[in-house]
Amino acid sequence: MPEPHSPTSSGRFSWLRSGGGTVAGGATILMVSFVLSRALGLGREIAISARFGTSSELDAYIAAFRLPDLAFLLFAGGALSSAYIPLYREVLARDDPATARAFTSSTLNIVIVAVGFFVSAIILLAPWIVPLFTHGFASETRTLTVALLGIVAFSPLLLAISEVFTATLHTRGHFLVPALAPLLYNAAILFGAVALALRWGIYGVAAGVVIGAGLHLLVQIPAFRALGPGYGLTLDPPLPELKQLIQRTAPRMAGLVTIHLSLLFIMVTLASGQGEGVVAALHYAWTIMMLPLGVFGMSVARAWFPHFATAAVDGPTPLLARQLAAAMRAVLFFLLPSAAGLMLFAPLVVATLFERGAFDAASTDLTAWALLFFGVGLAGHGAVEVLNRGFFALKDTRTPVLIGIVSMGLGIALAYVLMRPLAQGGLALGISLAVLLEAVWLWLLLARRVPEFRFLTGLPPLALCTLLAAAAGGGLQWFVPLAGTPASVRLVFYGAVFSGVYALSALLLGVPEARTVWRRLPLLRR
Repeated sequence: MPEPHSPTSSGRFSWLRSGGGTVAGGATILMVSFVLSRALGLGREIAISARFGTSSELDAYIAAFRLPDLAFLLFAGGALSSAYIPLYREVLARDDPATARAFTSSTLNIVIVAVGFFVSAIILLAPWIVPLFTHGFASETRTLTVALLGIVAFSPLLLAISEVFTATLHTRGHFLVPALAPLLYNAAILFGAVALALRWGIYGVAAGVVIGAGLHLLVQIPAFRALGPGYGLTLDPPLPELKQLIQRTAPRMAGLVTIHLSLLFIMVTLASGQGEGVVAALHYAWTIMMLPLGVFGMSVARAWFPHFATAAVDGPTPLLARQLAAAMRAVLFFLLPSAAGLMLFAPLVVATLFERGAFDAASTDLTAWALLFFGVGLAGHGAVEVLNRGFFALKDTRTPVLIGIVSMGLGIALAYVLMRPLAQGGLALGISLAVLLEAVWLWLLLARRVPEFRFLTGLPPLALCTLLAAAAGGGLQWFVPLAGTPASVRLVFYGAVFSGVYALSALLLGVPEARTVWRRLPLLRR
């Protein structure tokens, strides 16, 4: 579907348009930006870990970050964009700039009011809210959590506004400028951890979060304005799309509240009772897992979503089925071996990334044990990213929400039971088993809605390649332990063998995704 003309399609703003509105262009930009963003994010975590290790200070910072993060995800990060993009795509199809302006402006104003109210409530009620989910903390750690929460609580409002800008630009085929936003966000937190923390300690890291959120928003303003007059202090309730936006967002918001409160309960409340440093260890393990998930899962799903929405304008079409299958295969091609690698080399990965300064061998053991079990669910997380968007494209936000709520309820129960024998590993395993159930459930229901949706035929070769790579890398680690060699050297050595076996076996078995990657890397064939 051709898009209406916009000022960025030609003239002095043409450099803002990148990706050409295609899946390949958009996915490439998003994937590169995710790699760079995750690299900066990893740098910030390395800086924070070296200074604070798995201390009670860091436990307080992570706990303080959870509620503002929930506010962002609730009102913008997932709830709003999942409904906004398909509706905005429909509005653009009419070639009616006035309606498009009114829809975007009304959406922004709703977000500002809703998130502003939520943030204000968090700040005012922090002394009473924090003890509810940090009962395992010492009193001074809870006091620090309240103080830090008062700082970082300002970030979700800025990020929520910025997310509306991002969704608007993505729908119009603009990927480059939104891709810069998370880079600046992570760079600011890194600055806070390296520079501001020298004087203000953990408060400097919190300040970096707010600065980063501001930059996340500011960098997108020129590109957003270049689309034409797009924002006004208006609310246009008669717009049918605005009513649909609210109706479709409401169940998604309810689901996100449940899901993220469940994660808060598992990763903070239950973890806080496991001893000092466990909250931080789970955070570091989750951060490591998010590296491949962000690069190979979220970027692919996010780039495909506008195209899912276009293909689903007339319902569950064969084109939508093919796009869903291609996205699922692409995600699993990367995430199945990533999961196996994280599980096999967890101690080496953690030691290489974080073991320096205040992050000692004991911190490595705490984190690696959680990472091992987070790896179990990595492919499930990636599949859910794609499958959820399949439902959203069909304008169904209720089904994924209900499935997510039930799955996370099971996750809490599993985490509570498994933490007794497995400590923080049990908490991670409960989350992983829940997301695997969620992925299978979503797939079964979506396959009924979109009968031509087939991707299972591509799974056996990927599973076989992953097993061969795991046998090679794991066997080499067992028989050639390289005792006394730095963890980074061992990780590079074993990881190279693991990756090489996976890539070679995938090419020999004719896995289409492997051939696609090979064609895009011509320099390797010279």
